[in-house]
This record gives sequence, structure tokens and C-alpha cells, in this order.
Amino acid sequence: MNTEQFDGHTPGPWTLEEMEDDEGQQWFEVPAVHYTTKQSGDGSQQEYADAQLIAAAPDLLAEVKRLRDVVDFAIVVLECNGEKSQADMLKRLRGEEE
Repeated sequence: MNTEQFDGHTPGPWTLEEMEDDEGQQWFEVPAVHYTTKQSGDGSQQEYADAQLIAAAPDLLAEVKRLRDVVDFAIVVLECNGEKSQADMLKRLRGEEE
């Protein structure tokens, strides 16, 4: 996954707001990204789940990036087999190694 495509997104945290109109119709809104939907009349929770997922997007993206860094670091450590210093490993991880 190319996470760079998400650079510049609206910063989190994003919140999920639940509303109800005068007729009892439920609405779900994620104001940070102007997402609004109403719950369908069949009792489905899909709209709510979608809104929760959208609201969690900044946290999910941050976790993907964090885990990618962990995996990249582990790969560097395994490839080095003690032949390089920690500073050299960090340079390689950051793409600074020549």
C-alpha cells in the first residue's frame, strides 16, 4: 500500500457524531471529512460501521505506518547480521545510506 497517497489528509482525531431527527431517523456524521449518512430503515448497522471505519482512518493509517517502520527495521537488523552499527542501520532504514 502506498501510504504517500494519503499525505495531506485532514489531521485526526476524527469523531463520529450520532444524531436523531424529529421522526426518529438516525444520522451518523464524521464532521472532519464532511461525511454524513442516515441509518437505513431495515435496522442494518452497516452505515454506522462505515462511519466508525471512516472516523478511525487517521489512527489506522498511523498504525500502518508504525508497523511498516517496525518491519523495515527488523529486516535491516536481520540483513546486517551484526556487521553494521546501529547508526548505519537507521540510515538504511531512512533511505539515507549510499
